[in-house]
Amino acid sequence: MGNVTSSSMEAGVSPPSGCPMHEAGKQTSGCPMQGDNGSNSDQINPDNMMPPPNQRPAPDQPFPLPIDRQKSTIPKAGTEGEVWEYPSQQMFWNAMLRKGWRWRDEDIHSEDMSHIIRIHNANNESAWREVLKWEALHAHECCTPKLKKFGGKAKEYSPRARIRHWMGYELPFDRHDWIVDRCGKDVRYVIDYYDGVLDASSYEFALLDVRPAMDSLDNVWDRMKVAWWRWFYAPKENTGVESFPLKKAGTDEFSNPLLECLRAAHEELTPEILQGYLVELEKLEEIRNKYVKRFDKVADKRELVDRLSGYYDALVTLNKKIDPTASKISLKFDDAFDEGSYFRRTRATSGGLHFEIFCILFNIAAAQSQMLSSEGFPGDEELRVGTRTYQQLAGYLCTVQDNVALFCYDEPTPDIRIDTLNALSSLMLAQAQELVLMKAIKDGKKSGPIAKLAVECGRMNKTLSEVLSRDDFKWMFPRASVIVAAKAHGYMGVAEYFQTLVCHDLKKYGEGICRLTKAKEFLNAAAILCPLEFPRNLKSFQESVETLLVSAVKENDVIYCDVVPKYEKCEELSGFRVVKLLPFSGNFSSEETSFCRLPDFEPSEEKLLEQQASLTEEELSTRRSTALDLKTDGLLEKEVRLIRRRYSFKRLRNLHTGRFKRCLARQNIVLARSTFFHCEHFVASLQDLNRALHLNENYVKARLKRAQVFEKLGNISDALQDYKSVLMADPEQKECLDAIEKLEFSTVN
Repeated sequence: MGNVTSSSMEAGVSPPSGCPMHEAGKQTSGCPMQGDNGSNSDQINPDNMMPPPNQRPAPDQPFPLPIDRQKSTIPKAGTEGEVWEYPSQQMFWNAMLRKGWRWRDEDIHSEDMSHIIRIHNANNESAWREVLKWEALHAHECCTPKLKKFGGKAKEYSPRARIRHWMGYELPFDRHDWIVDRCGKDVRYVIDYYDGVLDASSYEFALLDVRPAMDSLDNVWDRMKVAWWRWFYAPKENTGVESFPLKKAGTDEFSNPLLECLRAAHEELTPEILQGYLVELEKLEEIRNKYVKRFDKVADKRELVDRLSGYYDALVTLNKKIDPTASKISLKFDDAFDEGSYFRRTRATSGGLHFEIFCILFNIAAAQSQMLSSEGFPGDEELRVGTRTYQQLAGYLCTVQDNVALFCYDEPTPDIRIDTLNALSSLMLAQAQELVLMKAIKDGKKSGPIAKLAVECGRMNKTLSEVLSRDDFKWMFPRASVIVAAKAHGYMGVAEYFQTLVCHDLKKYGEGICRLTKAKEFLNAAAILCPLEFPRNLKSFQESVETLLVSAVKENDVIYCDVVPKYEKCEELSGFRVVKLLPFSGNFSSEETSFCRLPDFEPSEEKLLEQQASLTEEELSTRRSTALDLKTDGLLEKEVRLIRRRYSFKRLRNLHTGRFKRCLARQNIVLARSTFFHCEHFVASLQDLNRALHLNENYVKARLKRAQVFEKLGNISDALQDYKSVLMADPEQKECLDAIEKLEFSTVN
């Protein structure tokens, strides 16, 4: 919104000196306009400050000029479905003569008038697009702004233009004032035209400074909001790629509490060895202070990601060496989206080392998303790496979603709620799908598959937009919610554009025009919805659709004469999703840390029974009651999200101190995981089953479930061994007989 660079004309061609575009003292607002052809009246139309159109050749005109007029995309106020029309070449010639131009003083040819008209029309279209960006700030009150009237004020420089001139900048060569009808309310816009560089591809040569006039409180407020956004938030160039912020750690003591946990878990460690581990813990604390507490001071995002990844791996290893139930450490993290203010305190959540681990994983995903957003995707390799990375980030966020809420001491902050993490994961997958689409377009793939990819992009963004538009999300995603809503419309327009090319190959010219018209509607709606800079990839398609639609209509009217059907009768486009969540392996590097030399912590049965004996009867009664409630909740949550079932059963396991009951609790966790048929949960299920059988090797249900998991993972020999063990313990298990027969048959073949 505001300064827009447009350029124009083929090399070596510039408007003649008498053209209104370069006559600072002339009014240049003769278009868009409408009226009866051939009129010679001097009556001035107040809507455009021009006399009625004159299509008759001038008496001394050196060559004939076309009289056909092109329709603009600018809707006309006071009408339903009508748009303003641009002048013909003949009308423009007559207007220049009326303003005092003498063609004999110029070396002008008939083709020059064609260039001048294209320049004139392109600059008006560009000005209207800039007006729509401002009007998008009021889309909630009016979605269909229309141009009511306009006039030229080339000699009346705006205060902004004068101030720029005092600062040493050039004055604009022209100024227009447009009156826009905002659903019954007149809003005045000021447009200053400055000379720009030439670009043979666009037929736009002016730099446009478009803004609402400061003649009302609403307009002043809009100008203030946009100035604030430009100063604090506006990126250099909007590619439509979104990222999300990191969580900031609090000022908590870190190394000494963890050293006490190590001492309690490994009583055999000597003071000298513990001192060595204290040095390692202090190194981790240094990393935490620099890259977790003050990450905003790190300019290099790659360095930030690398350091956080190493820190994460060290914490995961360390967490296996200590007793999490005995850990007294409390680590605090602020909400990532809440910047805090005088009127609202920054939200924070505290938790143990598990909580720190998953908050760091969240920060790694956030840092990588920011790195991709800042670097962009200039080449094929960047597109390929970006697609895979976004799918990995979705996997990181899914891991955080499944675990982080289990280890919070307080109510989770909004950024780590299940629905927020799910929305962020969906955002990453949607952007991965967009990169696949960009790569397919760049490689020149067939139009049909590209249309399917674009449809899925539109649908993924539409689903995400419905989530981000909720009141509890708007404050977290003020910018992304608008961009995603615009892309939901924009990619549907891209899909219709490529389906039009398919229709042309199939000689369905009428359907192609219908789909092009719909594509134009989608892309224009996207431009209106987006109050920020319109994503450049969609903007290029918007221009292509407008150009192709004009030529397609002309060809059909003259050559094909095919019937244009209604859009509702056209076949609905099907989507094609090629991206998916990539499960997180659990660590970022295979290198061993200094804590790997320690054995993993395994609580002894005697210690657990000792803890149980230390509980009072009231505490035992409370645990039994809570355990019963958790078991009931876990069993009833069969149709609800996996995280809720796992949360109930995991808390139930932590309450039990007896061997067999904890074994049952682990079995229930596996059953909860198996609710979702995803490979990333099989490994975690296998770990729980191994622990369950370690506690009670005669537990038949756990062994049967482990055999099924082995079978899913393709480990045939271990699956057969477990099935046979179950059959020996319970000969009536008919499903084991069938499974053994099937696996032995597949092994032979």
